[in-house]
Amino acid sequence: MPQPITEFLTSRVTEVSFGMATILMLFAGDYLTDRFLIKRIRKRNVMIRTTVFLSYVLLALPLVTVFSARVLATLVLEPLGGYLWALLAGFFLLSAVLLSVKYRMKMF
Repeated sequence: MPQPITEFLTSRVTEVSFGMATILMLFAGDYLTDRFLIKRIRKRNVMIRTTVFLSYVLLALPLVTVFSARVLATLVLEPLGGYLWALLAGFFLLSAVLLSVKYRMKMF
């Protein structure tokens, strides 16, 4: 890949990691909500359900996103800075395939 693109992506590792972490949370958030939250609050009253759900959505998911973005940046993106464009291309291709499979869409 041309050097200016590589330099640009390397200088934006933080933004790239937050974008990737957000996309990962799109996949994981649905799973985590169903697996850990809905089953536990289903039989509670509406006020408790609302409070727990808002706390989860407004506190827990953003904290997990920030933590995973920092880990992703430190352990993956910074060491592989020269190949960041290839990593991003593979990540977005994998994301597209996973979304197609999840929602049962034709790929081609």
